[in-house]
Parts: sequence; C-alpha cells; structure tokens
Amino acid sequence: MAITAAEQYAIELLNRARLDPAGEARRHGMGLNDGIGAGSISTQAKQVLAPNALLDKAATQHGQWMIDADTFSHYQGGLGSRYYDPGDRMAVAGYTFANGWGWAENIALVSITSSLEAAIRNHHAGWMHSTSGHREAMFGENSREIGYAQVTGNYQGYNVSVGVQNYAYSGSRTFVTGVAYTDRDKDDFYSIGEGRSGLSMKIIGGDDAKTQSAGGYALQAKWGQEVTVEIGGGTRVKVDLDKGNVKLDVVNNALLKVSGDVELLSGPIKHLQALGVGAIDLTGNDLGNRLTGSAGRNDLSGGGGSDTLAGAGGNDTLRGGDGADILGGSDGNDRLNGNAGADQLSGGKGADVFVFENASGADIVTDFTMGQGDRLALSESLWGGGLTDRQVIARYAEVTSRGVLFDFGDGDTLLLQGVRSLNGLADRIDVL
Repeated sequence: MAITAAEQYAIELLNRARLDPAGEARRHGMGLNDGIGAGSISTQAKQVLAPNALLDKAATQHGQWMIDADTFSHYQGGLGSRYYDPGDRMAVAGYTFANGWGWAENIALVSITSSLEAAIRNHHAGWMHSTSGHREAMFGENSREIGYAQVTGNYQGYNVSVGVQNYAYSGSRTFVTGVAYTDRDKDDFYSIGEGRSGLSMKIIGGDDAKTQSAGGYALQAKWGQEVTVEIGGGTRVKVDLDKGNVKLDVVNNALLKVSGDVELLSGPIKHLQALGVGAIDLTGNDLGNRLTGSAGRNDLSGGGGSDTLAGAGGNDTLRGGDGADILGGSDGNDRLNGNAGADQLSGGKGADVFVFENASGADIVTDFTMGQGDRLALSESLWGGGLTDRQVIARYAEVTSRGVLFDFGDGDTLLLQGVRSLNGLADRIDVL
C-alpha cells in the first residue's frame, strides 16, 4: 500500500523532531524531558526513519482493526492470537527481525474536527506531550524504519482518525531516505500536496526506487557504507552512512536537504542544506554551490566555482576553495578560509578565526571585531617566516580609507573592512 500524503507529512514531522529533539519540544511549549525521567531523551540528533512497506502494512491493519473492533489497544485478541502484540503483527506482515533487532509502537485516536492534516498534527502533539513511553519511542536511538498509518472511520459513534506508528530495526540495514517535493507554499517544509512522484533514486551498484505518489522513498544499504546516489538520472552525490540513516530530500529540483555528510559530485543540482542539530559536513563541486549549515557543527567546503557558504548556530569551519567565494559564519566561534580567489568573509557573532595563506588572492573580512575575540591566522609562507607578530604588522599592514590592509605582494591582500587602527592587532595574530 502506497503511503498517503498525510502519512508522508506525519513521517516528515517525526523526522524533523528526531533531527532536533530539543527544538521540537520548544515548538510544543515544553521541555524535552518534561514529565519523564531527567535525561531520558538526549538533545542530540537521532538518525531519521525510513518508510517500510511491511511495517506500513502492519500499522494499517492494526489501525483498521481498532476501528472495526471499537477497541483502543496495542493488543489483538488473547495470547494465542498470531496478531497479539505489535512485534507479532510486524512479523506476520512479513518484516524480518534478525541479528540485533527491536520494535516499538505508538497509537493515538482523535476526533476529526477539521482536516486530516490537523489530525496528523494532533497525533504528533499528543505523543510529544505523553508521559507514558510514547515520546521515548519517537526518539528511540536504535530505530531505523517506520510504518505509519492514518486510518479514519466511525469509532463508538464518532468520526475519528487513528494514528499508528510501528518502529523497528533489524541487522545492519541502513537507508538513504527522504522526500522529493515542490515547496509551493514556501514554508521551507513538506506539505500535503507538494510531493513529487516518479523521480528516479538509485545507489550506484545497489538499491534503486522511484519516489511514491506522496514523494517519499527509501534506498537500502549497510551501516557504515559510503554510497553514490544518482538523482533523476543526472545529479550524483556521495553519502556517508557511518552514523546510520541519512535523509536526502530533493526540494524544487534545485536543493538537497540532508542529515548526514554529503558531497556533490556532478549534475544540475548544486545546492546543499544541512538539517537539524547534528555535526554535518557538506562538500561542493566545480559549480557555483550554495552550502548552508545547520544548528550543529558544520564543515563546509566549496571546492571549485564561486560558492556561497553559510554557517548557522554551531562552531563551523568554512573553506571556499577556488573561485570568488562568499563565506558567512553566523553564530558560533567559526573558522573561515577563503582559499584562492577574491573572497568575502563574514564571521558573524562569536570569536571567529579568519585564515589567510599564500596564493589566497584579494580577500575582504567584513566584520573583524577585536572586542568580540576575532583573530587572524596567517601563514608564515606569506613572508617566508622569521618575523614576530608585531614585525608582520609593521611591514605589511597599513590603515587605509577602507580599513586595515595587509599587502603581502604577488596579489595576496587581506582587507579588514572598517578597522581604523593597528593598535592591538598584533595580539590577534596566530602564525600558521
């Protein structure tokens, strides 16, 4: 049975929560561990869940059974029933548990007062606020696959939506998974009706699939592999599965939103955005890439081309590579290196380090702030070594109308835009 758009939306809500547990709790006006044991759920990102057709079958069967039987329960019949507990039902549906496995289940029931989308959000909120194990199941660190069913019907005289989440993991099965969609409402998130079906997704030398009617897909691999994924027969990216499942969303056929380390290899899609709060590395190719970090620690490398690199909340490392690049650190204590080309570097908040090496070209730092703890990391290859920090300032730096300009010759210049004095600058230099 194909996943409906409402069920895909539910999976997206769940994976958003898993990628930023504390952030999801804040969305619901609560603390992550409110009402449960302190530290029960860590704030660290959890691997995303891949949809599984067999788990979906088990979830749908149980949701329909609850409506037909007018019974709200995890259990069907007595101990002798082959459908007795959730694990039994998953196995009967054909899911294989082997070589290290586990399962969990959440169920919910709400009256339908408006839309199916609203009912999905109510299920999600109810499980988030639950103190009876549902929240812990949502953030289970071992879970890798999900079967989600939304079943509607008459329950004890009321028009209701029943939600069933079947979580599982088995052996070393690991997935590249996600959704392809066109963000028509421009809310930066998947919405019902935005899914793109029929897009070819393929691991080179491995699994392949087409996105379903609601846009979702899952490609099976093994834990720890580094795989090359081909998207739509054109774009190729390298995906690292060293930390488990990786989300690879195709947005507007122009942007890949990812939850793991990804490198652009070839093809028309040239922009990457990291999701959640995990430590994620993004690497560009020879095109003009846009790499956008997450709230975690990111390592962004532009490669060739004139790239735009944007950090976010973590302590990020940004490397422009060749080309005239624009680097923005945003929050955190960031390290920015334009590499070759005429680059523009902006650290944002935090104590940032601006790196300048031989053959770096003509770079501009837009917001060097000594009071914020910013520093310069200068390669001694620029002057051949043998100088103190103060001698470097005296020989190569001067105050100009645009700011402090370092001129090391051979086209290597570094402008600290808006800085009006050399005082104290020697104390802000680290020699590489």
